[in-house]
Amino acid sequence: MLSFKKFICENRGYGEGHTAPTKKSGDPMHSVSPGTYPEDFHGPNGFRYYADYGQPYDHYSYRQVTRVKNDPEAHVWVHRAIPMDIKKAAMKTENPIGHMMRPGDWVTPSKDYAKDHGETEFGKGKYHIASRRVKAKHLYTDGNSVHEWGYDPT
Repeated sequence: MLSFKKFICENRGYGEGHTAPTKKSGDPMHSVSPGTYPEDFHGPNGFRYYADYGQPYDHYSYRQVTRVKNDPEAHVWVHRAIPMDIKKAAMKTENPIGHMMRPGDWVTPSKDYAKDHGETEFGKGKYHIASRRVKAKHLYTDGNSVHEWGYDPT
């Protein structure tokens, strides 16, 4: 799994890390198998073989992926922890959510996963969770984690 710093602080103004997958480098959420994941990703052992264990939100993220199978137009809520100064700057723009969650950013279907990362990286009360409803065809994975997706609406 990616370190928190890489998940939250990719190279878009609040740190460094590797870039999130896009349509050029990953598979969309509605079509992760076959491809990034084998055919059995959606099978009875899919969670056990391919998802993360240990947190209550692990099942939630996996279910979001299986829920949108073969439906590129399905909507998914995604979340991202951002530093408070980014939120404050975004609130001064015409499109605050567009400033807080931009193409190329890492996002997660689990708000609790984003909260865990926000508290780890920025500290309790020093971050904001940006949330946005997007289409499954705009979320891409490189197979690293069912929690971590690249947002690419282009």
